[in-house]
Amino acid sequence: MQLNADLTLPALVRSSALSFVPSPTPGITRGMLDRRGDELARATTLVRYAPTRRFPRHTHSAGEELLVLAGTFRDEINGAAPAGTYIRNPVGSEHEPFVGEDGCEVLVKLRWMRAGEPAVVVWDALVGGEQEGEGVRVRVLYEREGGDGERVVVVGVRAGKVFRAGVGGAADGGFEVFVVRGGPAVRVRCERVEGAREEKDGEEVGVWDEVLGVRDWARLPPVRDAEAGRRRIEIIAAEAGGGEGEDETVLFVKMGHLKDFVDA
Repeated sequence: MQLNADLTLPALVRSSALSFVPSPTPGITRGMLDRRGDELARATTLVRYAPTRRFPRHTHSAGEELLVLAGTFRDEINGAAPAGTYIRNPVGSEHEPFVGEDGCEVLVKLRWMRAGEPAVVVWDALVGGEQEGEGVRVRVLYEREGGDGERVVVVGVRAGKVFRAGVGGAADGGFEVFVVRGGPAVRVRCERVEGAREEKDGEEVGVWDEVLGVRDWARLPPVRDAEAGRRRIEIIAAEAGGGEGEDETVLFVKMGHLKDFVDA
């Protein structure tokens, strides 16, 4: 199966258009965001467990990364992982996940890790972090050594504020964002800031500009040609807040992780 499998192209999946399909295990369904392969696949997926379901024991030959979105995810490695827990199960790890009466929903990335990367568990990953300007907080969940290595963060951005991923660095190695909860809708804008600027039909080539709502997912490719110049990525929260009085949008953001897999 090939779904948003070309990492040299941008990808966008709206939650309103996402269909959940049964997995081979009864009571577990999947909403596929990207996928390259069949059951053994490099994939990014929303997985829903019905109450009291169990997934067969398996080994992660290329690692597993997950963020618990609802309910409680359980296994024999970390025990009970409630909503907001971030987990990286390294290459070679093995487990048998199961859920209780509350069921569970997780964002899962399979086969996106390299040998030697450590196991990571971050409890309450969606709260806290360092302030990066007024109305913006960033909590680092994982960071590989080197300025252009993989970086995984949770970003909280309040109405009318802007999170800037920076120019160059990790963002040039690929960028991925999932809107966990809102808060205001957010505008994700990517533009080239160095190199010759080109226009086509009156619009600048190389600009990606989309508004994302809750549970929307987007992925931007790594910069492959250094001569094309570095780029700037901004996440801009709308002035108006979302439902239930929330004025902060929480996002799961990954940078620098795609460049290792473009030709894989």
